[in-house]
Amino acid sequence: MPATILPSVQQILNRYIMSTSFTMGLLGNLCCSIVFFKNSNPRTACSIYFFALSISTNVYLLWSVPLIFYTLDHVDPQTKSLVYCKMRIYISHVLGLYTRYLIVLACIDVFFLTRSNVRIRLWSSTKIAYLLTATVCVACPTVASHFPIFMDLRGSTCGLFDSYRYFFGIYQLVLVSLLPSVLMGIFGILAVRTIHQRGTALTS
Repeated sequence: MPATILPSVQQILNRYIMSTSFTMGLLGNLCCSIVFFKNSNPRTACSIYFFALSISTNVYLLWSVPLIFYTLDHVDPQTKSLVYCKMRIYISHVLGLYTRYLIVLACIDVFFLTRSNVRIRLWSSTKIAYLLTATVCVACPTVASHFPIFMDLRGSTCGLFDSYRYFFGIYQLVLVSLLPSVLMGIFGILAVRTIHQRGTALTS
């Protein structure tokens, strides 16, 4: 395929394929928000985490994707404004952290529910779910506060420069990639193992 038509192909994909996926994702998350809000009676801790997750995902979509559509026919505003350069990436990153760590909390809640120890099961409560969700909402913007400080606009490039790139690589690897994946894996495996052990005990 000639290289000269690649930008046109990318524009077509963004304009039609991505717009369709964006609309379906937005509607899907909206439906999930309604389901988790209305059908959780009595409300469970896990439903609170997933309700917060569906809201944060919708906000993420509304904040991040429309700019892609805008730049198809206009100049990218983050290449012209230092403030917008910093804030767009910062807010997008914080919303991304929300989605990861709310899923982690949901996995931990399932682990609590599967335990035979009553004291551990008590940790799966709506009061604790609200508290932990609020903690995540405060912790994520705080942890990512280095973004608006070190992100920079140089020429027409909004991005990472100098030694901050290396710090960001470590930060991205640990807090964004490894930690949530490891936590989800550990608590998911423990929950499945407990359920399997209970099933084996019942059939024996």
